[in-house]
Amino acid sequence: MYPQARGFFGGEKKKTPPNSLAVQRSRLLYLAKTSVRNDNAVELVTFIDKDADIIHFDLQRADRDGAPFTSLGLIPKPVSPPWEIRFKDFSADPVNHRYLYRFVATDSCGGIDTASNIGTNILLEVEPADNLTNILTWNPYRDFMGGVLKYDIYRSIGEGAGMNFVGTTTDTIFTDNIRPTGDNVGIFCYKLVATEGPSLLNFTDYDGSVFTSVSNVACAEHKPRIFIPNSFSPNSPVAENRTWRPKQIYVESGSYKLEILDRWGNVVFSTSDENVGWDGTIDGVKASEGSYLYQLNFRSKQGEPIEMLGTLLLIY
Repeated sequence: MYPQARGFFGGEKKKTPPNSLAVQRSRLLYLAKTSVRNDNAVELVTFIDKDADIIHFDLQRADRDGAPFTSLGLIPKPVSPPWEIRFKDFSADPVNHRYLYRFVATDSCGGIDTASNIGTNILLEVEPADNLTNILTWNPYRDFMGGVLKYDIYRSIGEGAGMNFVGTTTDTIFTDNIRPTGDNVGIFCYKLVATEGPSLLNFTDYDGSVFTSVSNVACAEHKPRIFIPNSFSPNSPVAENRTWRPKQIYVESGSYKLEILDRWGNVVFSTSDENVGWDGTIDGVKASEGSYLYQLNFRSKQGEPIEMLGTLLLIY
C-alpha cells in the first residue's frame, strides 16, 4: 500500500527505521508531462528532489480509473543533472486507451518514500456528423501544476497529411465545420495539444518552453454525400434548374456513371462527367413530360462501389 501523494510535493510521513540515520525524504516528485509521441509511445517527464535519499523510482501504470497500478519497471535515481526522469512507454496503446501513470520513490532503507501526482494521456475521439461536421471529444488532461491553459486543435485532410491549426478551446468538446474544405478524400484526422498555464515553480521542458501534452491522432471518415433532385423543368427561369444532375462530394474521380432511362428501359441519356446534366432532350428532340428512371454508379474515395436507383420527373 503506497502513501497518498499530497499534490506535487511528496507524500505522507513515514517512520524512520530504528538504528539508522535519518532519511531525507523527497520534497518534490512531480510528473510534469504525459504526452503521446508520433510513434504512439507515451512520453513521461518527472522532476525529482536531488537531495532525497532515494534508491530508485517505480514507474507504475493503471489501465483505467479504479484499476490497480502495476509496475513498468524500476528506474535508478539520476546521479547528475538534470534532476529529472524522461521515460517512453512503448507498451502503451494510446490510440485506444487512456492510462494513469505515477512514480513511486523507494528510499535508502528500502521503504516507500512518496508517490508522485498522477498523469494521464489525452485520448481523443472523433465522430462524423450528418451535417458535415466532426465532433471531437476527449478527457481532461491530468495533471499540470499550472492547470490547462488551452487545448489547440489541429486537422489534416487525409491520413498522414500535414496538420493545420483549426481552433482552440478550454472545453473537452469541439465541433469542426468541414463544409469550407469542399470536395476531398473525405477523411479528416485530428490531434490536440494541451498547454500548461502559469505555475509557481515555472518548470519548463528541455527546450525552455512551457509543458504541453499531445493527444493521439483520431480520424473521421465521411461517406459520399449525394443530392439528387426529384424533378426539373427545361423551361425554368432559373438556369441551374433547366438541367437535371446529381450533386456529390467525396466521390472518387473517374468512377462516375449516370444513365437515364424511359419507362421502357431505353437509355435516353448517359454521361461519365459528374458536371454534365440532362437537358430533357433525346437526340436533340424534347423528351416527353413524365417520369424517368436514373441509375447512378460511382465509388467512394476509399474505393467502395455504390449504386443508386430512383426516378425523376420531367416537367414543362
